[in-house]
Amino acid sequence: MQKPERFLKKQQAIVGISFALLGAILIPSTGVAASAEASSQKSTPPDATKATTPAKAVKPTKPTKPTLENGWEDASSLLFNGARDVFTKADAQPGNEERERSLGLAVTLLNVQPRLQSNLDRARERFEALANGTPKDDLAVAAKYFLARMDAFYEMPPRLENARKLYHELIAEHAGNLYAEYGITQLVLMDLYDDIPTEERARRFSALEELAPRLTTQAGRRGYHINMGNAYLTFGKEGEDFHARAIRHLVAAEAEGITRWQVEAASWIAIGELAQAQGQTDLAKTYYGKFLEKYKRDNRHYTIEQRLKALEAPAVPAAPEDPNSPNAPETPGNAENATATATPEAGTPESSL
Repeated sequence: MQKPERFLKKQQAIVGISFALLGAILIPSTGVAASAEASSQKSTPPDATKATTPAKAVKPTKPTKPTLENGWEDASSLLFNGARDVFTKADAQPGNEERERSLGLAVTLLNVQPRLQSNLDRARERFEALANGTPKDDLAVAAKYFLARMDAFYEMPPRLENARKLYHELIAEHAGNLYAEYGITQLVLMDLYDDIPTEERARRFSALEELAPRLTTQAGRRGYHINMGNAYLTFGKEGEDFHARAIRHLVAAEAEGITRWQVEAASWIAIGELAQAQGQTDLAKTYYGKFLEKYKRDNRHYTIEQRLKALEAPAVPAAPEDPNSPNAPETPGNAENATATATPEAGTPESSL
């Protein structure tokens, strides 16, 4: 299937708004133009002393029907009910255009207010028809992806095992497809945040690391690395190298181009904190500096500025301690306390991401 520009816009819109397609009602420009023309005709009053020609009847302009492109373009406007109207009324030729319209309507129905079970049932019916029908193109893959999301987030109780099954099928059958790759990012969230023993979480981390080579799209890699980095931060105390892995994934996400400024700012701070705690001073200074340069009005600016100044200040050699002094420590030092303020366990990584 040839990918029209609107389909690429649709992919970005769905992924960018928590995987839910939203939209706005199209306002035809023809009505505005007609009003302006009518106004200009009335601006010069007729001369009452001269014979006037009867005005010609103006044919009313038919409102233009919204198109699929209008629907996808309006998808990021956060107007759920309006998006449903666009896809309900949009012109679509039989075949792939009609299937695309059906997908847009189904995704929109997930968030129409008030949320009704009847709308969710209608959405599932459309997703199943697309996923189980032919051809097995991007529309069918997207529909299967949304069926998995419905199982995970819209069913009470959630059908998590079925969602996992669908995500794994997408990964196995549609390598390189954006929706299959977003299935991987969803597996990261589903598998790692379960209430499970430490050993099982470590096994799941390893299994998810093996999926990285399958990611071929920029958006897929970015989402995967952000989710993996966050997870390593959250469970940092469960593995000796988890903080190092968190740095690796967050740096990889940044290389793919983080699109949301909140995530970018928090990621840069987290990388700086972790690097500082691990003695990677140059890396910490790089990311603190990037944050200070770009986010000058952020509330965290002063704190990060002071950290950077401390890192850049020349080290002052400590005076030798007199072993006979009553203030001398009983032990060679307390490394745990000395690094406590620098380590990210003090609430910064989780809250910042």
